[in-house]
Amino acid sequence: MRTLRLIIFLFIAAAVFAPLFPDTCRAADSEGKSDARVSDMGAKILLSRAERGDTDSKLSVALSYAQGKKGFPKDMAEAMKWFLSAAEDGNAYAQNFAAAAYAKGDGVKKDERLAAQWWLKAAQLGYPEAMFNMAACCSKGFGVKKDYRAAVDWWLKAADGGHPEAQFNVAALYINGSYLEKSLKKGLFWLEKSAEGGNSDAKTALAGYCYHGVGLPMDKGRAARLWGEAAEAGDVFAQKNAALMYLRGDGVPADKKKFVKYTSMAAAAGDLDSIFNMGVIFENGDGVQKDAERAWDFYRKAAARGHSLALKKVDGAKKNEGSSE
Repeated sequence: MRTLRLIIFLFIAAAVFAPLFPDTCRAADSEGKSDARVSDMGAKILLSRAERGDTDSKLSVALSYAQGKKGFPKDMAEAMKWFLSAAEDGNAYAQNFAAAAYAKGDGVKKDERLAAQWWLKAAQLGYPEAMFNMAACCSKGFGVKKDYRAAVDWWLKAADGGHPEAQFNVAALYINGSYLEKSLKKGLFWLEKSAEGGNSDAKTALAGYCYHGVGLPMDKGRAARLWGEAAEAGDVFAQKNAALMYLRGDGVPADKKKFVKYTSMAAAAGDLDSIFNMGVIFENGDGVQKDAERAWDFYRKAAARGHSLALKKVDGAKKNEGSSE
């Protein structure tokens, strides 16, 4: 399920596979025939173990079918048969995977209720990803009765379990004072944890607090690093902020090449201001060789989407062309 995003308002402008140690070749020959498509000897042995009830082997077979690897054909329906078998054995990873398959209708008929049931089983076993998904179920009423208080409880448990996206949501809850007592200190604690876990949303948010010194010592160098990391992960807001810092030399040495790099990334993602700025970059030769043709390509692209400055520039050029004729 997609992450439930909680908004933080900032103050800134602009698969584990079991080892294949064959018991005997005889077992592979006799048991592996259940699926004639499996001809690889190692795959036969693994399938034989799964058929004899070994949970780790069931999970490995399920993953192999799901990925179409390790000598198995890609077959999500067959994968689900083995995921469900491992899930019934109490394997939390298999339970989480089965839940996701039911949620999407991947290899089985879509069933929100069964998805929530399997996520609950895995969550109760302490699997952080399932806890996070169970929180999403409760917050949206997906397969269960909508209960935001229960969602918050699951987010807290998932955060304690080290889930970066849950940690980000808990941070937002504390910072906004939503369902949890408002506390910037606790919010920043979880924001730090989430950022350490690689969550780009957390890095983007944390950079804003570092930039302004709100709740943390002002550290524009760290803000630039965090925005740079989030930018590389595709966060457009971070790309634009990193670009501005390197353009202005704000807390970091001015670097027009990095300014161009991050502006280009944001423009490629469709950010309208960045598309216009790429026109300015090529027109002025800011960190690149001047190229009037490319500049006007960007201006026209921005104007076509209604950017006011681009429209004025394009209209002005048309008027000049008309008056010169």
